[in-house]
Amino acid sequence: MNRRLSLVAALVFVCLGTASATSSAGKPLIRLGDAPMSPGLAADLQKLPAVTPYGAFVHFSSGTPEQHRALLDDHGLVVTADFESTARAVFAVGTVGDIRNLTREPSIQYLEE
Repeated sequence: MNRRLSLVAALVFVCLGTASATSSAGKPLIRLGDAPMSPGLAADLQKLPAVTPYGAFVHFSSGTPEQHRALLDDHGLVVTADFESTARAVFAVGTVGDIRNLTREPSIQYLEE
């Protein structure tokens, strides 16, 4: 009997854990980093599949243009427009998953679609 009770308790625990890791729409929640971002970008990063091609404006709070490019390259992103001379920002393309990972970088000041 104790073994059966333990099994039921384990199943309940697993079910509760799965339920708490989903949104009200029934989709898994996606944990983003702390980088501030536009509401539209945040919505896209939550709902689109990781492999979806995507581009975003990336604003930096620190680092040199060379460091910015290296960081973006490390995340699989390619710079397609450069605004570094006036705004410490670039437009970079990659995938939604690449942009999601960028949200965890401390040198990112702001992201927008």
